Amino acid sequence: MGGLLANWNNFSDPLYSVNRPLQMGAVWLEAHQLTGQPIHNRIWGDDPPSSSYPACIAVKCTALQSTDAQEAYLRHLREAVMLQGQNIAKEAVLFDVANELAFRQPGLLDVEQLEQDYRNGKGQEAFREDLYKVRFGNISRFPTLILRKQGRHAFMIVGYRPYHVLQDALRQVAPGLRPVQEADGAAVYRNFWGSTTEREIEEALT
Repeated sequence: MGGLLANWNNFSDPLYSVNRPLQMGAVWLEAHQLTGQPIHNRIWGDDPPSSSYPACIAVKCTALQSTDAQEAYLRHLREAVMLQGQNIAKEAVLFDVANELAFRQPGLLDVEQLEQDYRNGKGQEAFREDLYKVRFGNISRFPTLILRKQGRHAFMIVGYRPYHVLQDALRQVAPGLRPVQEADGAAVYRNFWGSTTEREIEEALT
């Protein structure tokens, strides 16, 4: 977790000329136009998150349970803020999303344990390690993907890239890499993730 937004008092993005919440709406609108994904950009005027740190810490708490729980919870948080316009800087929202995920996928996530780790500092400690890696790698923009193979120089991909570009980059690092599984129809794909957008289905099945 990169911790993009510690707080608005110290945040500044000169590339997009963003230093207050309302200006972030235009960035999300551009992302919608670029990707075709539906995005609830009005959140930055209606109820803007004050920081990305609470959500990052909550995700690290789920990672303490399992990788599957982390991936599912991160996806549900993204849907909550980007599709539903929920303020994921609020603890109540973070735990509501966790409860919804636990209801949808029984046995995947222990919400009580998540809340304990969130409040006892275990999640914050794990998040602090991620922040160190971000600073050590001199990463200042997101998304950033670092690809490396033993004995070779690592290379970094910064910003949005079409899926086929990411595939080509992975093949350069690991030519023999093959998908673990492939989408076999829209119904199977939706069942795997729990919820999807039409744009996502289109991308996955083409």
